[in-house]
Amino acid sequence: EKFGIFMLAISVFGYAGVFDGGLTRAVIRAIAMHDDDETLNREVVGTASYAVLALGLIGALLLYFWARPLAVLLKVSAPVLADTVEARRLLALAVPAFLLSLVWFAYLEGKQQFAKLGTLKTLSGLLVAVLPAVAVLIRPSLAAALGGLLLARVAAMIIAYLPCRRGMAAGVFHFHRATLLALFRFGGWI
Repeated sequence: EKFGIFMLAISVFGYAGVFDGGLTRAVIRAIAMHDDDETLNREVVGTASYAVLALGLIGALLLYFWARPLAVLLKVSAPVLADTVEARRLLALAVPAFLLSLVWFAYLEGKQQFAKLGTLKTLSGLLVAVLPAVAVLIRPSLAAALGGLLLARVAAMIIAYLPCRRGMAAGVFHFHRATLLALFRFGGWI
């Protein structure tokens, strides 16, 4: 039962990409089209970062507060219920980190730095595979597995952020409403 719940939790990240509203693809396009304009690149990445952070927090809040009703809906047995709710809440906390990493990896893709992107995504994927297993070895529970997944997603977010930070000396976090509308106009159809 716990393995099935873990697999459902992992699949949430497959669908969590929907919460980015198509912004990841829009970031790739905008960065690729304006490769040398670092001011515009900062606006694009910063605006998309704020947007997916807001969308991710909404998704996280929904997952967090619906952890118990969802477990009941899935008819999780009583002995596993508390662990499942705790695990779902940890999963919810990982959603914003996951979405931010998508945007920040999109920067590298738009810059066509595919070797660096491949290396960093491989490292991130390795962490996502290994940290939950290590956590279960330390504390054999579903919550520990998803706690390991949370740590892996936060580490992946940091790994994705560092090249953005280096590539944009003046910083990543800039928000522009017009840029957001342009990104959603392109990305919203995806």
